[in-house]
Amino acid sequence: MAIANTVTLTDLFDGRVFRVPEYQRPFAWERQQLLDLWNDLDLLGPDSADGHFAGTIILRENAADGSSTALPTVDIVDGQQRLTACLILLSAIRRACLTLRQNPQARVLADHIYSSFLRTGPETWRPVRLTLARGADTYWKEAVVEDSGLPHTQQSGAEQRIDSAMQYFAGNIERLLDSVGKERGFAVLDDLYKRVTTGLRFIHFEVSTSSDVGVIFETVNDRGLALTELEKVKNYLMFLNQKLDAEPAHDLTELIEKCWSDIHRNVGAERRAGDNLLRAYWLATRGSARSAPTGAQAVKEEFDRARYLPDSYRLGAPPDGQATKRQDPLYTEIKELVTGLRDCSVYLHEFNSGDAEYTAFGDSVRDDANRLSILLRRASGTAKFLPLIFVQRMRAKTAGEAYCELLAACLTHRVRVSVLCGYRSGTGAYGLASSAKTAWDLGSGFDLSRDVLANCAYYASDDQVWDRATNPSNWYSRQSLKFFLYEYEKHLTGGEGSLAPFEEFVAKDSIEHIAPQKLGYGWKTTFGDDRDLRYRHTLGNLVLTYDNSAYSNKPFRRKQFDKPGYKDSRLFQEKELASSYREWTPTTVMHRQTTIVEWALRRWPLTVSSGGDSGESAMSDAELELLGGDPDD
Repeated sequence: MAIANTVTLTDLFDGRVFRVPEYQRPFAWERQQLLDLWNDLDLLGPDSADGHFAGTIILRENAADGSSTALPTVDIVDGQQRLTACLILLSAIRRACLTLRQNPQARVLADHIYSSFLRTGPETWRPVRLTLARGADTYWKEAVVEDSGLPHTQQSGAEQRIDSAMQYFAGNIERLLDSVGKERGFAVLDDLYKRVTTGLRFIHFEVSTSSDVGVIFETVNDRGLALTELEKVKNYLMFLNQKLDAEPAHDLTELIEKCWSDIHRNVGAERRAGDNLLRAYWLATRGSARSAPTGAQAVKEEFDRARYLPDSYRLGAPPDGQATKRQDPLYTEIKELVTGLRDCSVYLHEFNSGDAEYTAFGDSVRDDANRLSILLRRASGTAKFLPLIFVQRMRAKTAGEAYCELLAACLTHRVRVSVLCGYRSGTGAYGLASSAKTAWDLGSGFDLSRDVLANCAYYASDDQVWDRATNPSNWYSRQSLKFFLYEYEKHLTGGEGSLAPFEEFVAKDSIEHIAPQKLGYGWKTTFGDDRDLRYRHTLGNLVLTYDNSAYSNKPFRRKQFDKPGYKDSRLFQEKELASSYREWTPTTVMHRQTTIVEWALRRWPLTVSSGGDSGESAMSDAELELLGGDPDD
């Protein structure tokens, strides 16, 4: 598929010389960017008619040009990193040509590169084609244009990166020539030269005024939203799709567009939702190995385009190499990926809905599935459970009861591990992702709810909960505290009275510190030693309320019996404070905390023993965050 409205490197260099303005950053490409460029050229193919899009080049004519060349000088507004890297590679090709002394064609190509891309003519006094900003230009002329070999003991950062790029490309070319032998050496260098100069394609813009330069530079480099990982995946799949023949490419394009439309409709406009979908699907179906690439990079490595191109496309391939594209695997594997993501977006939408039809399950479990999904989302921290939910839905499409058991197990895990024990949201994510992948590989006969509870038991057995709950600690900052106290309120009501919807308690003023954070009259005697607020932030001192502003830092007896006060509250846990306690001290705080924890262990019991350490204890926080998804989810 040809790339319309683009130019080649040869087109760009026709009739102009280039200057990097002082406001541009120096050459900054590291090994990864150099590797990407080399791989693009390696897989481009010897027939570069279609080309490979290499980026945007924005130029501005330099009105203050005082050079001696008759050619106009243009400033590079954007794209100088790409152009600089291409010229470094061409310089390396030129050097390699000069080593083929017995081949006159190699000398001709070396001279052409020098006079057309490094300078404006064959003589050494001719102006260079590219002038870098001060600080690197002298080194550029000596090391890249002329290959003088002069020693530089104190190189700047830009000079070091230029030198590293020269060595990288020279090493790749040397290995390439060693692999093909002397007879084919020039043919391979000529092929590489053509891929650089005519195979790479650029979108080219020119601006005319100085005022445009800064605006365009900022717009290109600093404005707009960065692409999400999900958007990057779609772009890469569409790029891969170009490698198919016309008919399957058209069919697959329509499928990708349809699936992505469904995905966006199902996950909504929130940017992180699509990335969480991608992350969870990938962990569920492709594995949860430590230090594995994430997001779009994982897709690019799994769907490496080298797998689908004929061997004859590669640099140094024999002329009579296999030229058959691997059409079937490419079509089949992309179709499987996009339909899998689309299906999981449906499952995610049903999980987030609260009133989903769950047509695959039937009426008998629909209410339970919606009720449990609402509770789990209220408890938050759902990202680490999504791989399990996706596998359960994909592998057991009609097993509604098993799905409900899984949701209940996930809720137990969330409450015991993150609320009662206070572990971070991502705790257990590695073991949970591993269980999801194992179940995916098995296909049937798995019990994910048991796996979740076994993982929970490793972190939050009854003994472990009590070890943490018998001492005061900061419960006030725990993300799911309001959900936890709301469920406790539902327990106290026993179905009596009218409890406001949970959403009314989401506001910050719905948690009351019984002993206030700022000690006033009547409190310093009992809580004056609590300088680090451990007792005041612990569970036993926190109560759900409709509005804590009315209580302020009043003494305990006034909080009990003033109006508004605990005694007349519509909430049972506040009424309990008025009826069950005559005073409020650190001792009564811990007594109330014990009562609530006892209820929680009955409400979310463990029915299985620990499955042991999944290997997560050796993982870094950064790795766990990648597995656990957005920490605020």
